[in-house]
Amino acid sequence: MHHVLVTKCDVVDCCFNHNNKCRSVAIQVGDTEQPACDTFTKGRDHCGFDNMNAEVGACKTTHCSFNKDMLCNAQGINVGWKYEHAECLTFKPCE
Repeated sequence: MHHVLVTKCDVVDCCFNHNNKCRSVAIQVGDTEQPACDTFTKGRDHCGFDNMNAEVGACKTTHCSFNKDMLCNAQGINVGWKYEHAECLTFKPCE
């Protein structure tokens, strides 16, 4: 089984963000159209685990080339601000 990690997160307004690392157990990405980080939780108070590096639990953005059966097959993903929300910046549309 391939575990895809959130290798970097630039969304500093998320409570799971500690020094540009996501400290959630896992994140869920998107809906069928937008690869938004559905786990984003606004807040400056830290939540999650200091020694945790989040995995991508599920990806519902079916038109991403890394999506296979709602699982991410990228080597790792980066999350950042795009279109006014936290989003998977590794998203690559299917050709």
